[in-house]
Amino acid sequence: LHKVWQQHDVCLTAYANNEDMVESLCRSYKYSIRAAREWFEPSLSDMIAHLLSHFTTYRQPAFLYQGSVLVAEFGDSKFQGKYETALFGMLSGFSETVFAFLTDLSAFTNQPEMVEEYFYLLSRFLEYCPQQLLNSPLIGGVIQCGIAGLQLEHRKAHTGIVSCFHHIIAAGVTPPRTSAHRQSNHRTSSSSTSSVHSADMFKPVVLEVLANQGAGLVSGLVSCLTSSRPAYGDRDKGTPASVLWQIVRLDPTGTLLSNLITPALSTTPPEILSEDARNSLLQTLGQSIQRQDDIGFFDCIQELHRTCSRNLRRIQRNDLKTSIA
Repeated sequence: LHKVWQQHDVCLTAYANNEDMVESLCRSYKYSIRAAREWFEPSLSDMIAHLLSHFTTYRQPAFLYQGSVLVAEFGDSKFQGKYETALFGMLSGFSETVFAFLTDLSAFTNQPEMVEEYFYLLSRFLEYCPQQLLNSPLIGGVIQCGIAGLQLEHRKAHTGIVSCFHHIIAAGVTPPRTSAHRQSNHRTSSSSTSSVHSADMFKPVVLEVLANQGAGLVSGLVSCLTSSRPAYGDRDKGTPASVLWQIVRLDPTGTLLSNLITPALSTTPPEILSEDARNSLLQTLGQSIQRQDDIGFFDCIQELHRTCSRNLRRIQRNDLKTSIA
């Protein structure tokens, strides 16, 4: 790889705006790294510097995906944290560029692929080596950026953000993954296995993250559920309901979720969610939590979205009739 590195730099500079070319080059990196495995270790720092340099200049999402590959290969527990500092430095560098660019909704709208790949990179980091990210001030910026991005009407980007939120909270209840149990499709795999870390190790720091950022996070998710936007994501880990259920897993008494979701729901206009409907929802959620019934919990959240969407359509029809009259 070092023999062709200079040529790759030339190609990336010459074809910086050609997304297909950049993706092809990054794909060659991926296959080289996975073929070399531990023999690639001496080149890791050079690869990180290479990716950060080009991403800072050209902001192509393929560089973020390549970062995910590095996390999966070198964030694995078999290295016993040897490369976590280098990988976290890479993540911080990517984050600095992303945050500087994604300053308003129009920026999110213009670069949904960047949003998607960045938040999937974060999810991968949280799956394999969450410790430094969870203990860093960066986690607050990640959550704030994600909350802003929830307004984006783009299925893959939206699912990437919510999946990241899922993994932030799941880090407190599920041990990090290992390469031995890696699934072929990293975006649909939800299984986690034992490793050198235990979930209990990260539970206090996840609770602290929620103490600082949980109100905004849950409020953002509730805003999605009480809007007319589609309910993007898969049932497993890419929906608002899956994130809320992780909070239940973190605190099975339901107290933590109740303290976060009740104020968020109270801000929903009564014409969209009436007080009776809100109280009924909270009661049903409480019953599902008491039974640890995740299916009933998910169904209840889905009914919340349907109810609010139906009421919003009714309001829009009435407004249209009024304007015609």
